[in-house]
Amino acid sequence: MGCRRVAMSIDAHGSGLTAVVAHAGCAGNPADHEEQWRQLAESADYLAESFPGLSILGLWVDERWSVSPSYGLGPVGEAGAAVDK
Repeated sequence: MGCRRVAMSIDAHGSGLTAVVAHAGCAGNPADHEEQWRQLAESADYLAESFPGLSILGLWVDERWSVSPSYGLGPVGEAGAAVDK
């Protein structure tokens, strides 16, 4: 379902950047911090394979609602480069 929406955003709006966001205390995904970081990387890789040329930014929102980049593909970061935790 998510890929369909990304494709729609690219087709309808010419989107060239998308963000994947994870946050502490997620009720829908109660995985620990390390697991969520791994999931962010996997999600970004999946989107990069599905939509070549799309820039992807992974974001982590901590317990204090501070946002940190965690992953980038394309112009926003080097391919596959996870940001230090």
